[in-house]
Amino acid sequence: MKAIASSAVLATALVGIDQLVKAAALTIQYEYRCLAGEYLCFGLAENFKSGFGIVAVDSIWFVVLVPIVLTAVAVCIIRFFDPPWSYYAVALIGAGALSNWLDRLRLGFVVDYYGPHLPTTNLADAYVTAGIVATIYAGIRERRSGN
Repeated sequence: MKAIASSAVLATALVGIDQLVKAAALTIQYEYRCLAGEYLCFGLAENFKSGFGIVAVDSIWFVVLVPIVLTAVAVCIIRFFDPPWSYYAVALIGAGALSNWLDRLRLGFVVDYYGPHLPTTNLADAYVTAGIVATIYAGIRERRSGN
């Protein structure tokens, strides 16, 4: 139960952090400012696509389907992998998906703010990626333990 509570707190904090940075990006209005060299640049990009800007989506369907798919993914991860890794993987994936979903719901697009030399992205995308890595790690641990 402790792992569930701490992963819920983690997810809430991560969504809050990403939304705060996105609010700052919305005030920058398209100007990229580099902090350290040319690869640590922040600005604003309105992402109307999905999957790191690769897949074009219909926003209405995407807004409806994300909660359903996210719930199914969470159930599968928790069911097939032992805690606490499964809870943290779900927290990371859920936080990233929820933060981007909130953008689509509120603005009609996802606020991306890290770029421009790499594909423009945001912390929420990093959360999802880290959650996938945590899921893979949980699977490897479980396979090694023989469960």
